[in-house]
Amino acid sequence: MTDYFYTGMPFVMRKENDGQPYHLTQGDPGGATSWGVTFATWITWQRLHREPATLEAFKVQTQTDMYPIYRALYWNANRCGNMGPFGISVFDVSVMSGPARGAKILQTLLGVEVDGQIGPLTIAAFNQVPDQLQLNKDYYDARIAFYQSLKGVSQFLHGWTRRADDCKTLVDSLLQTDAPETT
Repeated sequence: MTDYFYTGMPFVMRKENDGQPYHLTQGDPGGATSWGVTFATWITWQRLHREPATLEAFKVQTQTDMYPIYRALYWNANRCGNMGPFGISVFDVSVMSGPARGAKILQTLLGVEVDGQIGPLTIAAFNQVPDQLQLNKDYYDARIAFYQSLKGVSQFLHGWTRRADDCKTLVDSLLQTDAPETT
């Protein structure tokens, strides 16, 4: 199966998708961010790898410095590589709202136990989905409903919705392009 991580990363790293060097946006529930990774997530990553974790070091991180975090904590954590192009949708929600939220939305749609961790049973249920375009639409709808349920984030809702629209369009395009031929 094709690994779509390097297809998803340019999408996540778009400037309008928070792919920017260090910044702190007033009202952003994630707090200080660099290349879409929050300072809190980066500190945890650094400590896990016994590396220095200072704000000064965080401020000078590059896009490429953040790729291992995205791969491990969001892509691999939710087994996005096992879902073909659709994995990009789960990846983007995981980046924006945490891996557990990305998993819970999918698990709810698949009708499996909702535990916030994508494991073999979730992947098996995913592999039984006859129409991934419909699943992508349903996932998009659930994603938007989640964002709309959040309190105190109205200033971000337009941007989050635009990002979700763009992600759905990207994944739909890939699903249509990569659809297996039928004879």
